[in-house]
Order: sequence, then C-alpha cells, then structure tokens
Amino acid sequence: MTRMELFAPFRLMEHVPPPHSESAMACHSLSATGRPSTVWYSSITNHSQFEHSLHKEDIKTLGEMDKENESYLSSWLDYSPKRKRRAPRETRREPRPTGRPPLEAYHPNLTNTIKYVVTENGYEAHRRRRTPVGTCGLTIAEMRKQVIQAEPSILQSGHKLCISALRRRLEAPNKKHKASTLYKGYVAAKIPHKRNDLRKDNPNDHFYSSRVKYVMEAAAMFGDQSMVLSADNKNKVRVGSTTLAVDRRINIRRIFPNDDAPNYLDHDFPNPGYLLTPSGYLEMRTSGAVETTKDEHGRPHYRLPTATAAHVVLRGPTNKCTIESHMNDMLPLVQQRVSEGVKFLVILSDGGPDFNPNHLPNQVYLARLFRKTGLDAMVATTYCPGHSALNPVEHLWAPLTNALVGVYLPDTLPGEATPPCKQSGLTPDQRGEKEATVFDTAMECLATYWRQVKYSGFPVTVETVPCGEEDGAEWNEYKRVHGALSGPVNQLRQCQDITSELQYLTQHMERRVGCLLFSRCVPACEQCQGPPPDAKLVNMVRTFPSPQPSTAIDDHFVSFLEALKAPQSEADAHMPSVAEKRLGRCSECRAYLYTSKTNKASHSRIFHPKQR
Repeated sequence: MTRMELFAPFRLMEHVPPPHSESAMACHSLSATGRPSTVWYSSITNHSQFEHSLHKEDIKTLGEMDKENESYLSSWLDYSPKRKRRAPRETRREPRPTGRPPLEAYHPNLTNTIKYVVTENGYEAHRRRRTPVGTCGLTIAEMRKQVIQAEPSILQSGHKLCISALRRRLEAPNKKHKASTLYKGYVAAKIPHKRNDLRKDNPNDHFYSSRVKYVMEAAAMFGDQSMVLSADNKNKVRVGSTTLAVDRRINIRRIFPNDDAPNYLDHDFPNPGYLLTPSGYLEMRTSGAVETTKDEHGRPHYRLPTATAAHVVLRGPTNKCTIESHMNDMLPLVQQRVSEGVKFLVILSDGGPDFNPNHLPNQVYLARLFRKTGLDAMVATTYCPGHSALNPVEHLWAPLTNALVGVYLPDTLPGEATPPCKQSGLTPDQRGEKEATVFDTAMECLATYWRQVKYSGFPVTVETVPCGEEDGAEWNEYKRVHGALSGPVNQLRQCQDITSELQYLTQHMERRVGCLLFSRCVPACEQCQGPPPDAKLVNMVRTFPSPQPSTAIDDHFVSFLEALKAPQSEADAHMPSVAEKRLGRCSECRAYLYTSKTNKASHSRIFHPKQR
C-alpha cells in the first residue's frame, strides 16, 4: 500500500465534501488558475484512466500530493483551538440588577439605624444605665418598632419594613444551615447562646494561676511519691417527693420510652431544710515515669497529674461541713496512699470558708492532717477568689447532676403520707429521730445513682455519713477549737493542746497569701518522729519558688523549671495586692506573711502576746 492509500480516509479540506465512491479518494488543492479543483485517484490499480477528464494545470503528481497531505496531517495533529479572549474585568459591563431594589436604595441610613437600635439595647449597655428603660436585648418585633421610630420616613414613603426583611439584615442564627445564605449580615447581631464563664476581675488572678501551676508541676516532679487532691462541696441536693433533687431546668440526656418520659410537677414544693451536702475529692496522680512537655513559647514543663479516682461523701443537714469534716474525709484516703509510698500531698481548693488557708482554724486542722498521716511535705493552695470554676473537682459535678435529672428523693417514712416536718403533734426529739431516718434513706438512695457514674474512666466511690454519727470520727471538736482561736487570749492559754499546735505551726509551716507549705525537719525534731524524710523534697518545699515576671516574654511569669534555677525572690513579692499593701512578714517567725492589718494584729495577739 502506498502512502497515498494510507492517507485516503482523511478529509483534507473542510469546505469540499469527500466523494461517496468506495474505490477512490479525494485530494483537494488549488489549481494553477486559483480555482478549487478535485483530483481523483484510484486506490486499487492506476490513475491514468482519470487523467484525460481533468485539466492539465489541475493535475498533480502523486509525489506532490503525498507531500501536501503529509504537511496537512502534521498541522492537524498539532492543532489546538484558541479561546476567545475576554475583556479585562475593569472594562466589563456590570450585569443589570434584577428584581425589586433593596430598602437601602430608598433609605441609605437604614443599616446604621438598625445598628444603633441594637447597640443601645445590648447587655453591657443595659448594665451601665442609671435609669431603667424596661428592655435588655430585643425581640424582632421590638426592634422593628424602634427602627421605625428612629426612621419614620420608611412608613411615610409607603415602604413596609416587614419582620422577615429586618431579620435578614442580621447574622444567620446558624451558619451551617442552608437557609443561612438568605441572611445578609449587615448588622453583627443574633440570638446568642447562654454563657456563664464570666468571672470577677481580680488583679491577683495571674499570680494565683501561676502558683497553682508551680504546685502541680512540683507534684509531677516527684512522680509516684506525690498525690493531688482537689476538694470542694457540690450544690445541695433536695429531698422531697414533690420537689426534684436537682434543678428542673437541666436538660434531659437519658433515654426514656415515649409513653413514660419525665413529666414534672408544674411547681416545686420544697421542704425547708431538707438538703443533702455532697463533698467531693478528686484524686490526681502522674502515670508512669516523669515526663516533660513544652508550652507555646518553647519552655519545658512537667506534664501535670491527671484525674484517677473520684470520692464523694454525703452528709445530712444535721452534720455540718467544716474544715474538720473535710479532714476526717481525707484522712483514710491519704493514709492509704502513704502506705503505697506517697510522701508529698497537694490540696487544691476554691478558697471558701471551709478551705481558706488564711483562716487560723483551717491551718490548725491542715497541720493535724499533715502530722497524722506522716507525710514528708504538704502544700495547700487555692485559686484566685472568684475563680473557683478552675478547680478540677468542679468538672465532677456535671455527670453527677445529670444522673439525678428527673429524680425525686423520698421524704416520708414507710406507711406515712407526709414528711416529719409537716406532721403535727411531734416533740422535737421525735421529729429529729424521724428526719434522721428520712435523710439516711435519702442518702442511700442518692448513692445508688452516683455509684453507677464513671469519671475519667474510674467509678465514683460514694460514702454516707449517718445523721448524728460524727462522734466516731478522728476529730470532733471544731466548736472548741474555733472558739479558743477566736476568743480572748486568756481563754486560749487554758487550752494547752491548741497552744502546742500553734507552736508546731511556727516551726513546720510557711504561711503565704492563699497558700500553706508544711514540711518535716531535717534532721528531725522532737515532733517529727518516724523514718527520715526525703531531703530533696523537704528542701524543695522549704525553698518553694514564688512566681516572678519573665524578662524574655512580656506579660508572663517564668516557668517552674526556670524558677528553680533563678535567684529566689521574696515570697509573694510580685502579687499585686501584697506589693500594694506592703505589710511584710512577722519578725519573730519569718515564715508568716501578713495578709491584712487585722491579720497582723491577731497574729501578734495569739502568737506573740508579749510584744503588744
């Protein structure tokens, strides 16, 4: 087969259609005269039989046609269509708007008016007002009314500012929904989600948080030899057959059958004083070897302890919660861990009256726990006042509260229809006995719900303290201790056991603002009996660093590892309140830092009466 026979199926020129004969092929070219012509060649035998019917000037040899076809085929294979170039964007004609013109075309100040109305009804604007206006926030109908009052030309011009048009100028309630494309977002306003993470402004907040971080890292530095206990009380749980145990506004997160879902009474009818107090203790330990990590500035830190076990102790209204009751709760937990090798204890609390380290009765009972358990060192510190939500045990209350949604705790005895507080004809002793039985039954019922809850992968342990049975506890003399420490000095001198405990405090406790550091003596003194303590641990606690500003990073304190290597500054010297008051330390016991003028006077009266 010749090359021309190979190229026979191709259509060489678009303006001339190919022939319909099966035994020939068409090659199109221009004749010497310039007119288009068609030359036919046989694809089987020879081409001479066609030559006599063609003009001589139109005849080309097979070699010429072969070259011409070969050139055209090459150009056809290399062909790429060219797009028509559009005009530059700046010179294009904008599409003509369609539909009805927006209201802003007739009222250019409409968006600014809406912004003004929304801003004047904001939350902070409402709090700043000295005279009430009757609104905090706006409904869409109230917004329309105020916008029309501020821009009366809208109605005068015959336009209707409908609610949907006004709503579309705000932000979309949920940008994930497809309908959010209808909202223009001219005004940054919408119905917000409820929030309750606002805390009181306190200039000492940064210092307190840094010190808690130091203490947590100190516990992590000693690994299995340390333990952290985060302690606090939960909101009281109500007892009553006509009032829910927890707030009715809490969302239901459990599955119920459709025909047997919770249906609360339209009102709560609580019994006065029928309240249970849960005390929580969250145990935090370091897992395995001591590990370090880095913060956003590249500074190394010890990996903080994590929650390992949660303990809850329930008490009725006849048993008061004080520092004494908390120490009684902690004592068996700490003793068990000490038997397992724990030498260092950290207690985190919210600084409430039960745990405030600045209160002298609390210092006495914390010292009792330290001496009774045989620890080498102990630190009791708090978060900044007003920032109790940072306490890790606060996270335990959410699952426990959810477990009580829809629960009514019984307030009557078997065979009785009314609670003891509503029964007439009972003597105080009879009523007290019946109510004690009611509270004990309610606490056992409550414990069955909470023992099924797990926190951080561990089941919650729940214990109940029967009403009136605090007599068997380790310490049961809070009224006497509190009365002696808050009464006249002569009365305190008659309590030799308490005065000896105060003497122990001056030798083994360092008192800072919101922080107490206990440590045994090296070498041991008469009151530090037992095996020799860990010298490294004791030295670290006795020279515990106080947060000081970083020179490398603005608005930051140095890290714990940096503070251990840096020169020690005066304790709490960089706490704003301490730097402002400049009350100093006790000249007799240098480990005692004054927190107020009243504290300075009471310390001198109790510890150094001869100097007054």
